[in-house]
Amino acid sequence: MIAWLSFIPALYLGALLMVSAAILSIVALLIFRRFVSASLLKTHNDSAGVIFQIIGTLYTVLLAFVVITVWGSLQTAEQNATDEAGTVGDMIRDVGFFPEPIRSDAHKRLREYVNAVVENEWPAMAVGKSSPRVWNALSEVFKSVSQIQPMTARQINVHSELLKRVNDLSMQRRHRLLISRQEIPTILWYTLLFGAAMMVFLCFMLGVESAVVHATLTGSLVMMMVMALFLIHEIDHPFRGEIHVDPSAMQLILKQFDNMAQDYSLKAALQK
Repeated sequence: MIAWLSFIPALYLGALLMVSAAILSIVALLIFRRFVSASLLKTHNDSAGVIFQIIGTLYTVLLAFVVITVWGSLQTAEQNATDEAGTVGDMIRDVGFFPEPIRSDAHKRLREYVNAVVENEWPAMAVGKSSPRVWNALSEVFKSVSQIQPMTARQINVHSELLKRVNDLSMQRRHRLLISRQEIPTILWYTLLFGAAMMVFLCFMLGVESAVVHATLTGSLVMMMVMALFLIHEIDHPFRGEIHVDPSAMQLILKQFDNMAQDYSLKAALQK
């Protein structure tokens, strides 16, 4: 929606939007009641109540559908990031079956890939971009693996698996970048905002005798809708804002990289 909103702390921004929208709606309601009396509206309460219920149900269903969709996208992005880190970990293990200098060269390329993803591509995805450094690092990983000449039956099998994992890694990265650029279409935002405005207007049309009660009902409705819309905005971009997918899985691989490489290389040597 508005990109810069994602860089304001969610707690403060959400509270500010909810309170501001509630105040504006109450002020608008009080102005409306000065021109349209509650007694006049009360005579049409039955019709207005039915329309309010129908539109409210439709709007609730639409809100729920959007929330479920964007939440599913967030979970998909998190699972994909975890799978990508897992693929790197598997490749570190598989490379350990090969002798030097093949092993060290492949480990070096994999470390560069993980570093580039954490340091460059994750911040770039927050603004819908990618990192050329990661693309170069991935190309180097593929080059390093494709140049391996397996000498034994076991190495042939492992090399075949390595090539598959390189392709998996490339696919997972493309999927991650694709998700980072997805967002709710503008037309859907307009629909949600127009529906919210219609709900507020219909709330104005209810013939409630007490202005305080009417204002309380309207303010509560507006705050609930703003809360739902704000939640959608916050999780619309899986790699941006307060609620986002962080590179913790990749950071864990990087933190344990040396131990994993040494452990797998030692196991491979003992199995020969």
